[in-house]
Amino acid sequence: PTSLRLRLPRVAPDLVPIHVFFGSDQPGVVSHFYTADQAEYDAMMRKVNTPANANVKWVYERVAFYAPRVSVSSAAVGAASCSAAELTAVFRLAGTSNSNIQPKYRYVANRETIASMQRAGYEVQAAAFCALVD
Repeated sequence: PTSLRLRLPRVAPDLVPIHVFFGSDQPGVVSHFYTADQAEYDAMMRKVNTPANANVKWVYERVAFYAPRVSVSSAAVGAASCSAAELTAVFRLAGTSNSNIQPKYRYVANRETIASMQRAGYEVQAAAFCALVD
């Protein structure tokens, strides 16, 4: 946990729905997964619509919020951009702890926190959306 928070604009020309899922691909660890990406959404909905078994258990919760779309050419932290100067890219990081193999997801915009989490074994998966610079 950090004291960092994300703020979102109420109005912007490029707002997209951010979908939230809850569950896991492995027993024992559950996490929230947020996405604005249509391909990720489709892949997660296939998991939701597959009968639950001992490993895969995902639930689609809702559109959690709307956020500005991120423009990105790769998951590299420096490659993402947002449509306005007052916005910053928020990245999805995935990491495991202890003997669990199911990742826990974290959503971070602060570059120092991203670097710290990478040193702790987290991996940047994608630029998820844009938020206001705090």
